[in-house]
Amino acid sequence: MKKTILFFVCLLTLISIGTARTFLDTANNPAILNAYQLDVAPTIDGMDSGWDAIPWTELYFNDHDWNSDSFQDPLPDKRDLMARYKAAWMEGSSELFLIIESRDNELVTSGDKMDGFVISIDPLNEKTAGAPGSGAAYAITFPAGSVEHSAFLGATAPVYRSAAAVNSELFPSKATLELAISLPAGVAMANGTKMGFYLQVDDVDTDLGYSELEHTLVPWPPLFKDGEKIPPRSSKDDVSKWGELELAGKPVHVAIAEGESIQSAIDNAAPGLTVINVAGGTFAEILIIESSGIYLTGSTDGANPTILINEDRFLPAISVTWEAMGTVIENMTIGSFNGDSSTTEGY
Repeated sequence: MKKTILFFVCLLTLISIGTARTFLDTANNPAILNAYQLDVAPTIDGMDSGWDAIPWTELYFNDHDWNSDSFQDPLPDKRDLMARYKAAWMEGSSELFLIIESRDNELVTSGDKMDGFVISIDPLNEKTAGAPGSGAAYAITFPAGSVEHSAFLGATAPVYRSAAAVNSELFPSKATLELAISLPAGVAMANGTKMGFYLQVDDVDTDLGYSELEHTLVPWPPLFKDGEKIPPRSSKDDVSKWGELELAGKPVHVAIAEGESIQSAIDNAAPGLTVINVAGGTFAEILIIESSGIYLTGSTDGANPTILINEDRFLPAISVTWEAMGTVIENMTIGSFNGDSSTTEGY
């Protein structure tokens, strides 16, 4: 028997609560994403140039009840909408770098409603209740394929450099937005700095004969505040209910050759993001991931895949605890001694 499963992601990075006031759950695990430090600024060309050191992070469905029928919006499948992003910063620069990529079976780039990207930033982390406007927070919208924003909410629009690309020859079609956003002088560009943040990728479909917003992908599942689940759409429309983006250090890359221990690399991973690149070959291990920030990726060489053999059919081949949020596993074939296998795939 052979089956395929999408790559496994434990949402976000678990960091000490600090000043975060929006959480993933009632246990007050903070809703925090990371922007990773780069030595050289990426080229803003819409082509992912200069981003190689940082892996992609996938965005997720979050029911926004767009038609206000009190029922869950339809879940998009991978052909209808998927999206991912990278975020970075650089010492000596006041810019926040973002690249966002969406894949959609129908890219709507004209009309009253269009596919697009909404980037919401509270640069001073003021957490002012209500929509952006009174403080430094803002939300800015870019239609798919556009280098100029089409909508802005806030007091002052940010200065930014941008590049955009659309590739309709692929299926699903791909839209990319890349930004270098200038942050206010009051933002300390240093490891550990946090700012309010929310990211949204919108999907408009015309299968009903008119443009209608059907799906939205965001970095988090429904969030919590003061022990209560935040209603649909409230996170986006209220600065105090956004999550946070933290400026983090440089990713650490570790290479594992056949015959070496994957588990040892996991256990010795430093705090922050550790990218463990596992070479092609067969590894007889049961993996347990108990710390955050692990990006485990196997070989992309189809002739020499990374195969993880489960040594005990009564145990999972890979276990990821709740404390290990931020974990991504891809490009690994998981087999057993009886010949069954499954494959973790990247986006």
